[in-house]
Amino acid sequence: MRQWTRRLVTALGALLAGALIATPFFVHKDFASKGLWMVNTHDMIQHLAVMKDFDKVLKSGVIYPRWLSDINNGYGIPWMNFYPPGFYYAATFVNAVFNDWTKTLFAISILGFAASGLAFYWLAREFCTRTASAIAALFYMLLPYHVINLYWQGAMPQFLGFVFLPLTLLFAFRVGSVGRLRDYAGLGLFYGAYLMTHAPVSFLMSYTLAFYGILWAFWQRDWKIALRIAMGMIVGLALGAIYWLPAAIETKEIQEHFSAIFPYHNSYITLMPLEGFGNLLNHSFALQTLTIILAAFIIRTLVRANVASSESNLQTRMWILMAAVTTFMSTSFSIYVSKLLPKIQVATFAWRWLAISNLFTALLVAVAIDRLRARANLTAMKRWAYAGGLAALMVWNVGYTIQGVVRGALKNPPFTAPEMYVEGGFTPVNSTLPLSLPETPQVVIQPEGGASETIRWDPYHHDVAVSVDQPSEVRLKTYNFPGWSATIDGQKTRITSDKDGIQIVSVPAGRHSIESSFTNTAPRTFGAVLSAFGLVAIIVLGVFDRVREARQLAKDDTTSRATLYVKLLKPVAPVAFVLLIGAVLLLWLSSGGRSSPAAGNNRSVKTQTSVASNAEKVLHIDGATAVVAAADERALDELMSALASRNNSGVDSLVESGRAFRLPNDTTVRILQFGGGKAKVRILQGEHLMTEVWAPERWIK
Repeated sequence: MRQWTRRLVTALGALLAGALIATPFFVHKDFASKGLWMVNTHDMIQHLAVMKDFDKVLKSGVIYPRWLSDINNGYGIPWMNFYPPGFYYAATFVNAVFNDWTKTLFAISILGFAASGLAFYWLAREFCTRTASAIAALFYMLLPYHVINLYWQGAMPQFLGFVFLPLTLLFAFRVGSVGRLRDYAGLGLFYGAYLMTHAPVSFLMSYTLAFYGILWAFWQRDWKIALRIAMGMIVGLALGAIYWLPAAIETKEIQEHFSAIFPYHNSYITLMPLEGFGNLLNHSFALQTLTIILAAFIIRTLVRANVASSESNLQTRMWILMAAVTTFMSTSFSIYVSKLLPKIQVATFAWRWLAISNLFTALLVAVAIDRLRARANLTAMKRWAYAGGLAALMVWNVGYTIQGVVRGALKNPPFTAPEMYVEGGFTPVNSTLPLSLPETPQVVIQPEGGASETIRWDPYHHDVAVSVDQPSEVRLKTYNFPGWSATIDGQKTRITSDKDGIQIVSVPAGRHSIESSFTNTAPRTFGAVLSAFGLVAIIVLGVFDRVREARQLAKDDTTSRATLYVKLLKPVAPVAFVLLIGAVLLLWLSSGGRSSPAAGNNRSVKTQTSVASNAEKVLHIDGATAVVAAADERALDELMSALASRNNSGVDSLVESGRAFRLPNDTTVRILQFGGGKAKVRILQGEHLMTEVWAPERWIK
């Protein structure tokens, strides 16, 4: 079988397996009548709400959304300043195809399972045969804790992180053993992508990689191994800095209640009798631990019969230890170790170590299968006993996934999305929690008596006009958070907060235009610059290594240099293709898919259909550059008389006396009163902002 055919079959097999695993979560037995559905889970409510708002902000032209404006009943939240965006970018891109969020989640679930299996297969093939790698990859996809992430937690970013666990370990191994520049690029790319996808488990994986590098260096008596892995991780940290740097620095600006509600040291697995989700975790832990013990026993028993390289044997011994350590870290026995790890509360739940021990469990299964398939000096009885025991445990794991995880989840009620998602976490420090905030218009003026118009209310930009008879405070329905800035009539002003932490702008008497915008702070800008350096470093390391290798081969080979470059740069092509597609989608989403601004900035002429009070229209005269509107009905009669007799001096006299106003053609207005061939409107832009005038009905477009 040709190599490309084998790869195609492997990819199709992974997709088929992913579809079979994910389908029960989305396809109800009454699919013909009900269509796609989802099981109710712990976190899907928040992720679906964030997906939708993230998509809206991205389409408004913001390349890296940090502020979500619709959450909390319109008061907004800086959710994405503290939560990695990787999954939400993926969801937005997939939804651009399906335009249906349930179908999008279905597709991502299938692709997530398939990609995790393929990633594991790639890692396992570095050490094991195809058969062992394929079986272990399927086992990795079906391990109970992996499937729990979708069926019970609905933790989509954490679920997607199972793709990056094998890839991060693969390139950490390559960096430590070979140290080619492209291996540094690979470790930086996948470790950085993991940081940008799911913070808690990627944080635990950071400790795992550090321990892995130190352990390997200690056994080999070569500390350059640990140094090389650390350098690759630094590249990944730089790539992910756009997320983690401002999140770390600006944490003091928010109310963070997750650590109080879910203390890390209260979330260890204890194997005490529990119900529901806790029972699932206990069973997953127990089955996984038994699998590690038996696989390690088989590997150690058959070590002399193994014909693999000494490097492979060393890695296997390390995997046994890593599996034991990561499993131990999820138990209460690790509390004294955990308390020594800085910022361990970031992981929130100690049982999240199971994600990492899943990886090492599947790796040990792959090695054990290879050892059993090798010609070992074993009696038939022992061979069948070992193989039967391992197969029984694997079937037990998969059986529990089907019976306990999947079928258990299907007994839960269907998922129902709330009309409005409210989240108290990540709200500004000392602000009122959103459930206690009043329902108000977008703009409220104190003291009462003033008038306001919302010209534009985009996720990152608010443009309002006010008219007040005395100095007033204008409340904008948005939490006040670092990055929000305001101007009054183009002059920068200070945004303060009311007792609830909502934006307040103080204005003097008169008519004013107020604009507020959400912009980058210094940590956000610095993080973005670091990420750009990280991405450039990854590209340069990968390309430079390939070019250097091509030059070396050109000296030793009669093949043309162009052919060699094509051959050597072929592995880089998929990454370049993905980056190109991502860039095109981002440009499309931020331009063609951008939500149009409010009518205050719309200069196109609209065809008049029906006009209702409070509608936004434009004043338009075909072929004219200006429109003259009257201050009152009597002035309108005089204006129309002057225009009918072409008495230009009479029109000028009305304008000079302040009884009429000369406005640019297509000035945006709001209809206040309409009928009898004339309309009273409020001007929504320009120097006469908020002025109420009269104009003929036929000029309203």
